[in-house]
Amino acid sequence: MDIHADEVRVSSLLNRGDLVFKVPVYQRPYSWNIDQWEELWEDVTENAYNGVHFIGSIVVVKKAAVVKGFNEMEVVDGQQRLATLSILICAIRDYQDSLGNQDMVTRLNRSCLESHTHKNQSRKLFLGRHDDKVYESLLKGTKTAGHNIQKAYDFFREKVEAEDDLLKITDQFTEGVSLVLITAEKPEDAFKLFETLNDRGLELSAVDLIKNYILSKAAKRHEKQLDDVIEIWDATVQHLDKIDKMRFFRQYLLANYPGKRTKRAMYDDYKHHVEKTKDLPGFITEIRDAARLYEQIHEYTFDDSELNEKLKDLWDMKATTSFILLLRLFSDGWSHKDILKVIPAIESFSMRRAICGWSTSEMDTLYNQITNWEEGFTPESICEFLKEKSPTDDEFRDKFKTRDFRQNNQTKYILDQFEYFETSREKKISDRKLVHIEHIMPQRINTQKCINQLGGDWISYLGDDIEKHDNYLQ
Repeated sequence: MDIHADEVRVSSLLNRGDLVFKVPVYQRPYSWNIDQWEELWEDVTENAYNGVHFIGSIVVVKKAAVVKGFNEMEVVDGQQRLATLSILICAIRDYQDSLGNQDMVTRLNRSCLESHTHKNQSRKLFLGRHDDKVYESLLKGTKTAGHNIQKAYDFFREKVEAEDDLLKITDQFTEGVSLVLITAEKPEDAFKLFETLNDRGLELSAVDLIKNYILSKAAKRHEKQLDDVIEIWDATVQHLDKIDKMRFFRQYLLANYPGKRTKRAMYDDYKHHVEKTKDLPGFITEIRDAARLYEQIHEYTFDDSELNEKLKDLWDMKATTSFILLLRLFSDGWSHKDILKVIPAIESFSMRRAICGWSTSEMDTLYNQITNWEEGFTPESICEFLKEKSPTDDEFRDKFKTRDFRQNNQTKYILDQFEYFETSREKKISDRKLVHIEHIMPQRINTQKCINQLGGDWISYLGDDIEKHDNYLQ
């Protein structure tokens, strides 16, 4: 992995004459608003006498080709802060211009807003397709009413004009602000950062890089295709708004393609499928449709109360690995009736393995085997397979007797099932969040409160069997 990270001042970053930063055309538009602008301004100006202020990181991928002597850097993460700093510098430059300080105008242009080689000149920053023309106009001193970039400029221009010491503010935002520039030689290298890199709580994840790769491919093929793919991708993400996106994209692969899938290999897996497909919009549409179904599975929002109740049980059991299989069944158009034949087998399979302490690491593999049977599968064959991969009745019974049950949703599910069985399937708890779990024996039996209020003198009651408290408490 070839990655370099350096903490640099804004002036040092922008003053590199051979560097040009390009935000990919498919990146989301500039979206910072007054809350972020105000925070940046206050953070920097309040630190004017307290040294350098650190504002985070920017991740770039170095492009292989050198164009007209310029080294192009594709901005993978941090475009919002890089664009904001450039807009702010434009505001300072233009106010300096209005005061007749041409030397300062030239300095800011050449050192922060432009790049120069021996023969060529270029602007330092190129934004995405929604913002670039507006930003280019701003560099030339032309306004674009209503656009968010213009609003940012107007905000900073007002702040700059209210300052008494313009030179101090100029130096503070160029010399007194630092960030970490992380340079990767390849997109794959940038992906390997996702587990450790955080930007105000927003991870640079495999999903971000998958999106970037898909949209970059669409942009190279046809502009109309890019518009279509962006629209489909946005719809996909909306379905996953309340869901672990990493889990969905990984389980989508497991549900549709044979083989082990790790989080670390996800980017390479999707890259392979994107390269292979001749119909990129069609490929993304399939993922979008799967995301819609996954949302219904996750939130149990089908038009079938019995099905929703069983899906909620799986969630309470923490049997989310089974969503691999369910996603495939729903995607293949299985009827609710047939899916309801399979879910009890999933419940038994998941609970027995959990109680007996069997490895959970192979659950993905087992569900992947089912969804990729070449001869197809039926409710009966799935139930039989899951039974074969489960502990026997005797093993389960022995482990259940000595299991430590905690106060969680899984235990509530088990007690709820006992109640349901004992009442001949007549009574179910409508909302387990309203139910509390209590110990039959108090957790501590040697306190005065226990002896006086919580059921009597358990120490005397147990006598020589005092060890039963520890053995059977849970």
